[in-house]
Amino acid sequence: MELITGALFASAYHFFGFTWETLMTILFISLLVIITVSDLAYRIIPDRIVFLFLGLFLVLRFFIHPNETYASHLIGMVLGFGIFLLIAIVSRGGMGGGDIKLMAVVGLFLGYPLLFVTILLSTFFGAFYGILLIVFKGAGRKAEIPFGPFIALASVVSVFYGYAMINWYWQTFYY
Repeated sequence: MELITGALFASAYHFFGFTWETLMTILFISLLVIITVSDLAYRIIPDRIVFLFLGLFLVLRFFIHPNETYASHLIGMVLGFGIFLLIAIVSRGGMGGGDIKLMAVVGLFLGYPLLFVTILLSTFFGAFYGILLIVFKGAGRKAEIPFGPFIALASVVSVFYGYAMINWYWQTFYY
């Protein structure tokens, strides 16, 4: 895990240079690593950690938001929370409260265009893993799978490649 974290920190520097956005991304990656380890080991996403980073990003995003406006980040926070809350309600508890709160932080950090990339990718990664469990381990459709690591993976992909993916989509299907 330490090697992956170090590689992600180096990637943040490579993508953003020596900027405030690099510091923000390193903090975001730190959150995602903590969440991944906690969700895999204990199947819990600690509220203390999520709320700490939520407060931190609320303040920092007010000053550091190079690609969008602050409103985009606030909209992302509300949408991330709301969409996953709706999923939890419709699925009758199929989504944990930690995942809902984590998506609020992810939406705040990424803003609303990248939030949708993250939701799409995390769903794809989680479904792919679930299919592998069913096929190779004989797990049932109702098997509990911690979703935090898939949100984390999708968030990292979105940080580094989200806008490129959005641009590719628009160029491929709308031009």
